[in-house]
Amino acid sequence: MDKNNFDADVAVVGLGAMGCMSLWRLSIRGISAIGFEQHTPGHPHGSSHGMSRLYRTACFEGADYTQLAILSKQLWQELEGVSSRELLELTGMLTIGSATADVVSGTLKSAQQLTLPHEVLDAAEIRSRFPQHLVSDSDIAVFDPDGGVLSPETALSAALEQSVENGAQVFTHAHVDGVSTTADGVVIRVGAEEFRVRHAIISAGPWIRQFYPIDQETVRVTRQVMTWFRARENKIESFLPSTFPAFIRDTGNGSGAWGCAMHGGMDVKIGREGFDGPVVDPDTVDRVIHTEDFDIVCNFARDYLPDLEPRPVAAQTCLMTLTPDSNFMIGPHPSEPNITILGGFSGHGFKHATGVGEVAAALAIGEPIAIPLARFAPSRLILNPSPK
Repeated sequence: MDKNNFDADVAVVGLGAMGCMSLWRLSIRGISAIGFEQHTPGHPHGSSHGMSRLYRTACFEGADYTQLAILSKQLWQELEGVSSRELLELTGMLTIGSATADVVSGTLKSAQQLTLPHEVLDAAEIRSRFPQHLVSDSDIAVFDPDGGVLSPETALSAALEQSVENGAQVFTHAHVDGVSTTADGVVIRVGAEEFRVRHAIISAGPWIRQFYPIDQETVRVTRQVMTWFRARENKIESFLPSTFPAFIRDTGNGSGAWGCAMHGGMDVKIGREGFDGPVVDPDTVDRVIHTEDFDIVCNFARDYLPDLEPRPVAAQTCLMTLTPDSNFMIGPHPSEPNITILGGFSGHGFKHATGVGEVAAALAIGEPIAIPLARFAPSRLILNPSPK
């Protein structure tokens, strides 16, 4: 490939959360970049929609995730500044359950290891400060004052606007049919067109298996349902972002729920924690909402948040791409150094999107990485090295 015949330095395939943020972080470096999205960014077919996503600083998954979250928060606030958009509302974050629950003990360990601001509340303190939650006498909570709620669709729009303003090209409704490597670069095929770049970042979300020969049992795409509940008429003030922190609740045996107040009040978004969901094809998944989709969440609201109305006022499907160990894939392709893989975010990735984008941009142009990446190596899952 003639070095003077590149269409761009870097291509980003897939403009969900990770792809949009990668494109933005490339563009602020002055790197020539192209982004491809088969739908339109913020579409409801993948994993980067739904009006809100939780942000946690202290991550129960470990110190490496917490370092990534700290970097991500800095970059969320940077994106807010340059775009003049409100993206991250710091409501605080409550992690509730028994002291031995993984989400509780892990959150506390990360907060202590990295000396992050936090409080540990016993059951009496939870009842006093956050009476919306019904808790047992054995429950505790870790309160992260720097946690909050992100606005996904607004965030993607802000990142793309900044990317284009900085010189990046964006192609929507552009289905990438293939990615192949050459001696000195990568060829991206979109219909009858070919785009030649020095490096490609593949951030295809639930469509990742269209590019890599990953077994369905290794990286699973599952159907999830997000639900919104309304506060009872005399309790609306109790479920505003200013009075109701985002939360994760462990109810035993690794199950539970997460949720947050919606900007503007009245509705509370709730989803199931520890629920894998049925394995699906992202192009043929059933997106119709069925009663059984939210029965368990209704039971959770009844048992733990009784000041919410008993049935949801809205629901929407979302796809989750799960790895066997629930750890991300961030890093170079095991045999193709000109390709960076982002995927398998396993239902806890959006909060990290700006940090992941920063890491991906650095990997694409050979900059040093400050975040430890060993846990995220794609080589642990991609055994057949050839992209399609």
